[in-house]
Amino acid sequence: MSAMTEFELSLLRHLQEQEEIPATVSLNADVIERKYSGAGSFTTFIKETPSEMGKVEIISTSTDINFENTKNGGGCIVTLFKEQLYCLEVFTYDTYLSKNYMNEKFSFS
Repeated sequence: MSAMTEFELSLLRHLQEQEEIPATVSLNADVIERKYSGAGSFTTFIKETPSEMGKVEIISTSTDINFENTKNGGGCIVTLFKEQLYCLEVFTYDTYLSKNYMNEKFSFS
């Protein structure tokens, strides 16, 4: 297990401030796994799979993410299970997102 990156924590705080995810969701979650897909990444916080957990809540956010080295920016989807973070999916509107994007400058709009 590892801690969230500054990017992940900043993004989730922004989503709470914008009321896109509930303020009751704890951001004090350990990262179980982080997978990079080429067009984004999946950060998982709970070991169980959705089929083992039952009903999950998938939140398609309206927040735009501006990455330093990505022309058209990106977005994210948050999956919750009983108001706990299950997965944070970050994606680009371009065809490729730098594998190092979490260490680049970013902003949200």
